[in-house]
Amino acid sequence: MTQTAEKYLQKFGFRTIERQEIPEDLLNRSELNLVCPSCSTCMALVLE
Repeated sequence: MTQTAEKYLQKFGFRTIERQEIPEDLLNRSELNLVCPSCSTCMALVLE
């Protein structure tokens, strides 16, 4: 989650995702749902 570093994180392979793509159990078990406002950009990095 970011509000300012979207372009920076894209340089490292992160891609923008919808908040609904974050697994519900992860949102419920972490502070993502409490600390990150709904206006934050959600980003993910796929590790292979």
